[in-house]
Parts: sequence; C-alpha cells; structure tokens
Amino acid sequence: MRKSLFWKIFGGYLIIIALFGAILLGLSFKAIRTAYVEDQVLHLKSLNGVLMPRLITLIKNEGPGNLEPLIRDIERQTKVRITIIRPDGTVLADSEEASERMDSHQYRPEVFQALKGETGRSVRRSSTVRADMLYMGFPMLEEGRVLGVLRLSMFMRDIDALLSSLRMKIFLTASAILALVLLAMIAFSRSISRPIRELITASRRVAGGDFEAKVSLRRRGEMGDFARSLNAMTGDLKTMFLETRRRAEELDSILSAIQDGLLVINANDEIVLSNEAFRRIVQDLPPERRFFWEVCRSSSFVELVKEARNSKAKITREIRINDGRFLCHAVFLPLEERLVVMLHSLTQT
Repeated sequence: MRKSLFWKIFGGYLIIIALFGAILLGLSFKAIRTAYVEDQVLHLKSLNGVLMPRLITLIKNEGPGNLEPLIRDIERQTKVRITIIRPDGTVLADSEEASERMDSHQYRPEVFQALKGETGRSVRRSSTVRADMLYMGFPMLEEGRVLGVLRLSMFMRDIDALLSSLRMKIFLTASAILALVLLAMIAFSRSISRPIRELITASRRVAGGDFEAKVSLRRRGEMGDFARSLNAMTGDLKTMFLETRRRAEELDSILSAIQDGLLVINANDEIVLSNEAFRRIVQDLPPERRFFWEVCRSSSFVELVKEARNSKAKITREIRINDGRFLCHAVFLPLEERLVVMLHSLTQT
C-alpha cells in the first residue's frame, strides 16, 4: 500500500528532526560533562593552592604523624579525597584508607607525571574504592626538589548524578519543544500535501474524461499559479474535445453518405477507418484494427496497396474482390504514412 503524500512529507521531516535532536543532545551532554569536569579541575587546583604550603610545612616541621587527622578533616569539609605520596610511590597518608594497606602509587598516571614536576590528571576507576574518580596530582616542590605528591580526587558519581539530573531536565525541555515542532510540522505538511492531493484528484478526473473538474483558486504562490493553469488547461481540453467530437460526427456523416467503399490503412497494414459501403463489400465485421489483407482477401488489392505504398504516388486500377469488380483509387499520405483507398463498384446491378 502506497504511503500518502502527507506521511511522506511529515515522515521525512520527522526523521531529520529526530536525527538532528539526537546528535544535538548527545553532543550537548558530552560538552556539559566536559565543561563540568573542567570546572572541578579548577576547583581542585584552587584547593591545592590553599593546602600545599600548609602540608609542606607540616611534613618538614612536625612529621607525617599529624597528616591523616588533618586531611580527613579537610575531606569532611570539601568532599575531596586527599592522598600524600612519597617520591618512591608509597602512600604517606590518605583521607579514607590506612596508608600502610595501600599499594605503591608510583605508576598511577597522575602521580607518575607529578613526580616529574608536572601537574598530572586522569579520570579512571579506583581499585581502592571501586568507583570512577577524577584525579589531580600536584608535585610538592621545595627549591626545585620534589618532596612528594599531593593527590586530590573526587568521585565521578557526584558529577554523573548532577549530569543525570541536568540530562532529565534537558530531555523534558527538548520533548516539549519537539511536541510543538511536531504540531507545526503537521500543519506545514498538510498545507503542502492538501493542495497537491487536490491537484492529483482533479488531474485524474480530467484524465478520465471529466472536463468539469476544477481546482480551488484560493491558493497563493506557485500552487495558485498551478491551479489556475490546470483549470485553464481543463477548459481548453474540454473545448478541444467537443470540437474533435463534432468533427468526428461530421466525418461519420460524410463517410456514411459516400456510396463508394472507403478505408484508411496505417503503416502497420492495419485498417484504422472504414465506411459502411466498404463493410458491405467485404461482408465482414467492423474491420478497424485488423490487417487489410485479412479483411479483403484479394491478391490484386494487396498488390495495389504495396505498389501505392512503395511508389508513394496515386494508383488507379481495376481489381476484383469476391465476385465484384471495382475501380480502386489509392492515395498515399506521407505525413502519417497512411494510405486512403476508395472502391467504386463496376459490377452491373
């Protein structure tokens, strides 16, 4: 079953908008997540600027014994996990886990980079807490020497929870906008499909011979111009049809009045026109659309037709058809490659 024009137009726009919306939302969520992560990176850098001098002083003057109570108190206030790592990769203190039970962190990406004197950064799954985290490693420097690494980290689940809530709000907003767009698309698709469907219906009626079919002229622009052209064409066709039918009736009257037999043969040897006198001569059913040699079984008539067609000249000859003698005139019409043949009876009655 063929789809209607409305559904073709509406479906096409719907697919385009759905794809565009999906791509836009996907890119938007990714961009929002990236932007939020970058914001948290700035937050961790600011926190590092505050903590670093205090921690270096504490390690140098008081030793590592007071580190864990301090960093755990800071974590409760900031919700940021703090880990202090020696230059050899062993954990000196951690705000969540006992440092002696933790593996070497020397080759963790953010730590490895920080041990080279650079700020390290990575987003990966923590083997300790078994969750995705954002890690920032900052070198603890004194006079160009790396005393250790201050690693700050925060759970990505907090970021993902916020993004999930934001994603839902964006989805609901996008759904409302999409609903309005769909209503506009329905109205727009109907405004296009309805006049086209009306034009198709009218053209089919005209093709079926109904020259009274008209199209509404209330349309504007190209549709209105097309409607006026179609109505004008329908009027012209009606006039031409009536004129053709009038001429056909006149031709039938003329042919009926001719006492001699008359037939017209096309280039395929088919009889396309004949009068009643010819039908009486051949004593056969209406011969139209039949081969002339099938209707008129006369070798002399067949020879005359071939000669007239080949010579493309007027031929006059006496021939015999059935039991009668006829004076036959054949005239070739070059424009349509047709042959007009008249049979005048010579048989005494």
